[in-house]
Amino acid sequence: FRSAKAAYVREFDLAPGQVDSIFHHVKATQDPIPGSMELLSRVRRAGYGTYALSDNVKEIVAHLKERYRFWDDLDGAVISAEVGTLKPGPEIYGYLATDYGLELSETVFIDDIDANVRGARAVGLHAVQFTGAAQCEAALRELGLEF
Repeated sequence: FRSAKAAYVREFDLAPGQVDSIFHHVKATQDPIPGSMELLSRVRRAGYGTYALSDNVKEIVAHLKERYRFWDDLDGAVISAEVGTLKPGPEIYGYLATDYGLELSETVFIDDIDANVRGARAVGLHAVQFTGAAQCEAALRELGLEF
């Protein structure tokens, strides 16, 4: 965490207090999108593996793991700060596949950022750009998932 704060101070010429405020605000505003946790639960109950691929810094991930139980229910997670690469770079998707024995062509990646969706498709993943739980559910069903 200290290294993340120091990087923000250094790279963006911010005062340490400003960085503290940014991290506080990010943690305070990380709320699930309506319907997303229910969708995740139904996908898991149907027997599909679920994984997180996050570009958040370690402290934010730790906060989310403390605040939301769904992290404990995931089959795994790759955190960019721990592996040293970010989405949409191909390396991060490779970490996910390698660490958890996934076949990219049999895996669906969901993200709200278009560049990350395009990056996932470029390495052979099926990918859905998330705009809402109902839209995401319809897209997953179009891909053939049954839940």
